[in-house]
Formats: sequence, structure tokens, C-alpha cells
Amino acid sequence: MSTIVIKVPTSTIQKMQQFYQRELLAKKVPYTVFVAKKGPTTITAYTSGKVMFQGATAEKEASLWGDTASAVPDKKKSACFNHCVASRI
Repeated sequence: MSTIVIKVPTSTIQKMQQFYQRELLAKKVPYTVFVAKKGPTTITAYTSGKVMFQGATAEKEASLWGDTASAVPDKKKSACFNHCVASRI
């Protein structure tokens, strides 16, 4: 499962909420503006301006809204990578 996190302005989060209107989930998660499920991907927009895309089409969905090249790296992968590299030195 792929995870992409981008940071966008509040105005973009509002546009996203309109765009994903039909996919919005009724659940309320603390510090979130909305949670949506589009196909195999869950989109969670936070009050901080960060938006997390999780699932098989995460990168595709995230690319609609921001530069995924500057996306926040997945901490789980980074931690594993750092551990694996350190153990080989």
C-alpha cells in the first residue's frame, strides 16, 4: 500500500472536499477536515493543511492536487530503510 502526504492551502482543501463530495465518509476523525474513499484509495485532509492519500492509486490521486515529488516521505519506509542500511554498515 502506497502512502503520499502533501501540504496544500486551505482553499485547495475546500476544493478537494467539493471534488470528493460523493466519496466522503461519515466518520469524524480528530483534526481532520474530511475523509473520503475513492476506489482503493483513502484521502484524509487534516486541519494542518496536510492531505494523506493511502492505497493503490495514492500517487495518482495526490498528483491531481500537488507536486508528489516534494511529498512528505512515508516515515515507516524511511525508518525501515535507515535501519536496514545501518545494519549493513
